Amino acid sequence: MANINFASLNIKEEKEVKTIEFNDIEISVIQYLPIDAKIKFIENVLRNSADENNFANPMKVAIFTGIETVENYTNIIFSKAEKENPSLLFDKLVTSQLLEDILDEIPSAEYSGLLSWLKETIDGYYKYKNSALGVIESAALDANALNFELDKIKEEITNTENFNTLKEIAEKLD
Repeated sequence: MANINFASLNIKEEKEVKTIEFNDIEISVIQYLPIDAKIKFIENVLRNSADENNFANPMKVAIFTGIETVENYTNIIFSKAEKENPSLLFDKLVTSQLLEDILDEIPSAEYSGLLSWLKETIDGYYKYKNSALGVIESAALDANALNFELDKIKEEITNTENFNTLKEIAEKLD
């Protein structure tokens, strides 16, 4: 079997785009999102969907998946003000049927593949965070934060001015 130089295949990158009309405005919907954009898509959803315990909130995953879909697959851009309330933005995309119209135009294999990778990434991240290594890493970060706080307290206590203030307060309490 003879080797073929990939460049000799003259592969042209074709960017197929479909259009939909929504409220008399033409919206472009790409049919394939490049891999680098898919990676960024997944990273953005993961980062923005974490709750206060750093776990993916399923509702936030849905919200940010919808917003990222519109931003990445269409020519629609959101203002900074619109992005400040992602729940309201998502509600508008859903209740207006705009998100559904966009999803109808993205090939199902393309989008289901992206959602599968998103789920795998979220599952893998939390499996790691709950593994022994993840727990040790979290404990080390907590210990570093605690050491920093202890250093601050020690610095405050050893500060002569603060020490004298504490001494005066203690004397007044006697």
